[in-house]
Parts: sequence; C-alpha cells; structure tokens
Amino acid sequence: MMSEQAGEEGGADAEAAAKQYAFLFKDADADVTISLNPLDIMTAGFDGGREGVKKLFTSALGGLSDTVARLSEQILPAMISVSVAGAAGADLENADLENIDTSIFTETITKLNNQDLEGARTEFSSQLDGFLAQFDVTLTEDEQAEVMNAYDELVNLATNNKTEDFSAANIFSAMGGSGESEGEGGAADMLAILADPAALADQLDEETLQTVNLACTGVSAFLLVQAGLWAILALFAFLHIFLPNKKVGMWYVKLLCWLPCFLFFIAPPLALAVAPNFVELPAVVSSLAFGGMTFISGICLLVLWLISIFWCHPIKKRIKRCTDALRARRA
Repeated sequence: MMSEQAGEEGGADAEAAAKQYAFLFKDADADVTISLNPLDIMTAGFDGGREGVKKLFTSALGGLSDTVARLSEQILPAMISVSVAGAAGADLENADLENIDTSIFTETITKLNNQDLEGARTEFSSQLDGFLAQFDVTLTEDEQAEVMNAYDELVNLATNNKTEDFSAANIFSAMGGSGESEGEGGAADMLAILADPAALADQLDEETLQTVNLACTGVSAFLLVQAGLWAILALFAFLHIFLPNKKVGMWYVKLLCWLPCFLFFIAPPLALAVAPNFVELPAVVSSLAFGGMTFISGICLLVLWLISIFWCHPIKKRIKRCTDALRARRA
C-alpha cells in the first residue's frame, strides 16, 4: 500500500520510493493484531484529550513489539542490499529490484543474529562482489572500503555502537525520522510507530485528534446503550422473581442487542468475502481477520430466542387455552 501510494503521487522520486518500498517489504510476512478494549475507548471518547487517545493506541497496538522484531529481521536483508548498492553507486532508480536476489546475505544475517559480528563481516565481504554483479557494478579497493564502512554503520546502529547485542529492530529505531532515503526512512518511521504506538497519537493534528475523540465517544455511547439494555433485562428478571407477575418483557433486547455481534463479528468478514466481487482489494485488506468477545451477545440473544420459542411461547399458549376454557365455562 505504501508502495502504491508513493507511485500515485507521481514524479521520479516517488516512483523510486515506490520501488524501494516494494523491495524492502517483499519478504515481510507478519500478522499485526489490533485489540480494542471498551474501557480504553470510553476513556478516549469522554476524556476528549490526547492522553486518552495515547492510552487507546498503546492498548490497541501494545502487543506489536514482537511483530516489529520479526518485521525488522525479515526486512534486514533488503535493507542491507539497498544500503550496500547505494554506497557502491548502483543505479537503484533504474535497477530491476524485483529480481535482485538478497538470499546471498543469508549466512551473513545468520551470523549477525548469532552475535558473530566478525564472522558476519568476513562472510559479507566475501559475498559482496557476487551481489553487486546483479547491478553490473565492479568495485575498486577504495569503493569496497566505502561499502564496508556503510555495512559497519548498519551494524553499529543494530548494536547501539556495540553496547548491545545485535538487533535488527535497533536499525529502524535509529533511522526513524533521521532523514534517510524515502524507502529506508519511510520504512523506519513506520516500524518506529509500530514499536511505540503512543508516538502516533503525538503526531496527530488537532482536527484529526478531535475526530478520533468523537468517534470513540460515539462507539462508547453505543456500547453503553447495549450494556444498559442487558442490565435492565437482568434487573427486571431478578425483581420478577419476587412479584406475582413472572412475565418479563424482552422485546427491547431482541430488537437492538444483536447489533454488537453483527457489526463487529459477523459483518466485517462477510464484507471482505463479498467485496472482491465488486472492487479489487489490496492484499493487506483481503487478509484481514476479525474476532472479539461480541459473539457473546449473539449467543445470549440466540438463547433468549430459544427460551421464547420453546419455553415461554408454549406456556403462553397453555395459559391462553386455560383462559379461554374458563371463559367458556363461565358463559
């Protein structure tokens, strides 16, 4: 999606950025899970400020640190390739990046992840000429030294100047917003936001922040109404235990309380199943999956209908028959 957006903006720079985005993320395959907590939504809605939204984002995206680590490791071979090719003077704008083989650095990445930094550097150096041959680039000794310096800079970022163990995520954290090239810097910014969701709230302008607050307020009101209807039913059911009239009205629950299950559990996957027949969806959208605890409201509503059909309704018919028989006898 980032690649397509960059390409749609037009211009040579945008096209180059689109190619680099596609290249950097070509091997990325990780699930991103968003978990919304009703209490955090209400805080963001009724608080009306930035702190509530930050808490919501942190809660909703709080489990992404592992995802960011996986993405960083998956993107690392392409990141090294782009950095090396750029330092070697390769023409990245006109290169056929889709067919560039980054697996040549697999052993280097393995050694880095195993904290064998010296062995990784030796392995990288031995594979350098073969990799750059894909760009029709041949290095002089001075140019090779520059490329090795670029590699050492990446390793320094990944080890926080050799004060920590090697971690690909450190590279993107350090590069985020540092003014790197469009492809690298944009990827780094995105991963930095995923690693620290609260930072996204800090970047929202006031108009967008108010829109988020308003949306959360609306969702909160909807959830409170739904919860209130169930609470009223529970209260009436309890009170009628002690009253002569045992009948409890359930029409208001049957009328409205199917909405949470439908809107948040049934409708989204149904829409994704039907939408491809009318529009072409990006891969990232078509792979969305939805779940949640709202299915409980659907189960409870189904139970109410079953009680009504197989218990309440037969009793109601028996009462009607008895009433009719009594009237006939009186007549």
